[in-house]
Amino acid sequence: MRTGLSLLALAAVAALPGCAGSMASLAGPQTFQALGHDPGWILTLRGERLRFVGTDPRTVMEIVPPLPEALPYGRRYASERLTLEITRRPCNDIRSGIAFSDTVSVVVDGYNHQGCGGERMPLLDL
Repeated sequence: MRTGLSLLALAAVAALPGCAGSMASLAGPQTFQALGHDPGWILTLRGERLRFVGTDPRTVMEIVPPLPEALPYGRRYASERLTLEITRRPCNDIRSGIAFSDTVSVVVDGYNHQGCGGERMPLLDL
């Protein structure tokens, strides 16, 4: 059963035309969005803002993202309370089967969150 946040997150990712940017360079797209479930969360990285909203524990965090660190297949943003890793590996959302270009890991205040983000890849949908 999908939660309200899950449906909202999927709708937000699908509805924003600018969120389907490429993650090929460290500079990244203007807007990057990611989402995950169990617990539900959504992350938006837009310009000078990184916003994370999670359901368990209920968390809303907005920060100026630190400079990204290059990884072999992606990039990492690490701050005192939040670490975001974006890996260029296709990922299917566990609830909907919708495919995205990137596998995403977020640690917020010690809580791990796994999910998908980046470009939609409809040919890989389950």
